[in-house]
Order: sequence, then C-alpha cells, then structure tokens
Amino acid sequence: MTNAAAVTLDEVDLWDLAHFARGTEHAMFDCLRDEAPVWWHDRPGGEPFWAVTGYTEARTILCDPATSARLPSAAACSSGGAKPALQCSPRGSGVR
Repeated sequence: MTNAAAVTLDEVDLWDLAHFARGTEHAMFDCLRDEAPVWWHDRPGGEPFWAVTGYTEARTILCDPATSARLPSAAACSSGGAKPALQCSPRGSGVR
C-alpha cells in the first residue's frame, strides 16, 4: 500500500463518507487493489455491488463481450440520482 494510513478489508466501506473526509479513501482503494481487486461490497448504507478496482480485472471484464453484455444499464447502475463512475451502455454500444 502506498498510503501511510493502511486500511484492512474489514474496514473498507465505500458508503462511509467519513473515509473520504479523513482522506483514507486512497488507502481503501490500495487495499482493494492489493488484496481483492474484484470484491463484493455488501455494507450497510447502500445497495451491494461488485467493486472492481484492479486494472487487469476491469479490462478483462469490460473487454469480454459475454461479461459486458450482462452489465446493468446506466439507469440501473445509478442510485439516488447519483451518476455512477462507470456507465454501462445497452448491448453493443460500448461503455461510456
């Protein structure tokens, strides 16, 4: 990990805005990339989701037509009106 404030997988909670306020979000993403680049985020405070933080894993998922065809639409990715970091387009139109 590159951040001095190391975070364990048990402490990773992407719904907890206090991590972002404290500046420990980078340590969370370092932890995820190092220990669980494809991780099921099932914490209280929001809908569960797959956090894909590794470059190789994200590229594999997004470049595999069989996998990317099963990705939800952009409307389904968004919750509470927030725009997702990755928008999944309908089949055949790519990722925005």
